Amino acid sequence: MPEPPVPVRRAAFAWWGATACWFLGSLLGRLLGGHATPGAGAGGTGERDALLATTLPTPVAVLAFVVAAGLWASLVYGVFRGAGWARVVLAIAGALGILDVVLQLFALFAASARDTGDLVRGLAFLLVLGLSMAGFTLMFRADAAPYFKRRR
Repeated sequence: MPEPPVPVRRAAFAWWGATACWFLGSLLGRLLGGHATPGAGAGGTGERDALLATTLPTPVAVLAFVVAAGLWASLVYGVFRGAGWARVVLAIAGALGILDVVLQLFALFAASARDTGDLVRGLAFLLVLGLSMAGFTLMFRADAAPYFKRRR
């Protein structure tokens, strides 16, 4: 396997860093009593998180976080290896993920009541936003394009 060019390596590490920050932010936000915990109600940042908080016990939610982070990290590995399809899928999923993180940050910072878990989650998601945008930008640099043109 040829060595990936510098922008591709940096993009992969940025995406992997964003994945780790998302995982830790989601996990710590849940464990430290953020808005997505049972008992916090729907008065926080949205009905979706309140619904998940009341329907999923913590071990199942942690397992879901692990599975989602693992799938995302394996998709980024496909980009690291030079798979053109992985770059396209990551671009689409990444754009939707960035939009979701932005919406969650708006909802989190607009909420009237914040707990420690909310603040930790908000800081981690700010890192996710920055790293994701860096990974997205690096992945589509002109000097990275030839790496994805070869068949893998």
